Amino acid sequence: LGVDIGCHHLARADNPRGFFEDPQFVAINELLLQALVADWKSLKALPFERFADLLADEPGRRGRAFLKAFCAQGPLRGLKDPRASRLLPFWLPLCAAMNIQLRLLVVLRNPANVALSLAKRDGLVPSEAYALWTRYVCESLLYSREIPRILISYELLMQRPRCELMRVARFLERPFSESAYRAFAEDFLDQNLCHHRSRETGNDSCERLYKRLQPLTEGLPDTERESSRLERVLLSALAGLSPFG
Repeated sequence: LGVDIGCHHLARADNPRGFFEDPQFVAINELLLQALVADWKSLKALPFERFADLLADEPGRRGRAFLKAFCAQGPLRGLKDPRASRLLPFWLPLCAAMNIQLRLLVVLRNPANVALSLAKRDGLVPSEAYALWTRYVCESLLYSREIPRILISYELLMQRPRCELMRVARFLERPFSESAYRAFAEDFLDQNLCHHRSRETGNDSCERLYKRLQPLTEGLPDTERESSRLERVLLSALAGLSPFG
């Protein structure tokens, strides 16, 4: 769709297509998590009150320098890092102060398949993986409620890529290129790399939340009433994570 995500991406043997994550962006997010005494798999809520201090300190300076250089390379740039789902209280005010206009794409994947992937790659037990899925999904949606965003279903993207990419194109106000789509669908998208296709959805709380969010992959609500209802659902799901610490 013409979004420039750069060419210096992290990759690993277990992900032959690559992660499409800018190493500088990831490094700053890792620095933020370390400053919060956390890492990507920490289950506890991050101390929200610390973000203002981080913005005024070294992470804030590094973040500003990175965004200035990154955005100077083109008018439409994209960044991806799952850690950013939990670090939006740092990045959103930083972008606002720099007059950077944001549009967020939030990807929703079946929690059972996420759990299977995390078990194979990182050895996480199901309860830990389901709790992480809940925290990442809920925090990404709660923190981004004031920002233009779209919720994309990973499963639907694999099943009907044209339809889902056309949704994204409309959201980004970008033309849909038939030749670019064919290159993506025929030369890049590989169904064999989707290793987990469970029809189950995980434990009861994940199943309820996943089913509640699935209809939103057709378009996030824009009414105040529905947004408030969704916020209550997300906060309730996070409150239920207390047994995991």
